[in-house]
Amino acid sequence: MESILCPGQTSEDFYKYSVIELYHLLTNCNLHDIANICYEHRYDGTFFANVDVQELLQDQPFSASNIQILKFKKLRDGWRPSTYT
Repeated sequence: MESILCPGQTSEDFYKYSVIELYHLLTNCNLHDIANICYEHRYDGTFFANVDVQELLQDQPFSASNIQILKFKKLRDGWRPSTYT
């Protein structure tokens, strides 16, 4: 589970995340609303493959802000916040 929080992940890794792994990644990065919706509806990483994430996250039930969508896309592409100095 800790590997999902390590930098260097790829979008292909993201698409393999289980519902629980995706939930933990999103909550750890303060995307709680998106995480809760994914958990409630049982969306895993595969759900977000081959879709327009921008359009999907702007609509109900997510109604995400632009910065939340950007953060989600960055996480999908492997970015992880640096929490160590």
